[in-house]
Amino acid sequence: MAKAARADLRAANVAVIQACWHKDLVNRCRDACLTALTAGDVTDVAVIDVPGSFEIPVQAKRCADQGRYDAIIAMGLVVDGGIYAHEFVGQAVIDGLMRVQLASGIPVLSAVLTPRAFHESDAHQTFFHAHLALKGKEVAAACLWVLGQRAAASAIFPPRRFKKPRPPSVAIGRFFGVEHPLEGGKMAVGDNRALGGELLTGMGAHPVGNGAQLAAAGLGQQLKLRRPL
Repeated sequence: MAKAARADLRAANVAVIQACWHKDLVNRCRDACLTALTAGDVTDVAVIDVPGSFEIPVQAKRCADQGRYDAIIAMGLVVDGGIYAHEFVGQAVIDGLMRVQLASGIPVLSAVLTPRAFHESDAHQTFFHAHLALKGKEVAAACLWVLGQRAAASAIFPPRRFKKPRPPSVAIGRFFGVEHPLEGGKMAVGDNRALGGELLTGMGAHPVGNGAQLAAAGLGQQLKLRRPL
């Protein structure tokens, strides 16, 4: 896999959501992830604990809704306890994280592991201690890659800045050549308003309120100007 160009990620904010089941093992993933993120200049990281992996997606949604995180990392260990529940939990977690990612546009990276076999034996503990640390490094590398790509894209295509829209009454009035009274102009009255109001009513609109009356006045004025002599 080719490496992306190094980007300045010192301003990036990342949320790490950690399940607390088998926390001694998941901590290995967290610590390795934080170390790798720091090495990539990402130091603004919020670590959030949840009871288990099943609770990760809703917390990820909360983080996404806050709008302050550039990426979200989820980590947990869903083990086979001898029944089939772990399969449903693992699928629900991954589906939930994908939904959050697609709905918010914020990258959500997963280090939620679902090993086929896990036992509390010394051999398994030793293996998963090392394996979770490796997965922490890998998910951090993926996060840095995604953040770097987004930073590079923003540098090439900066976000468009739109002007604040004018109030409807001002925009409509100026479209029809009538100034808004709050800006020092004079609002057309009398026949212009009545003529425009009749047309708007015939179109199914009801000119009630200052903005609509202004639109009716302007429309009436334009209609009078366009009438043949």
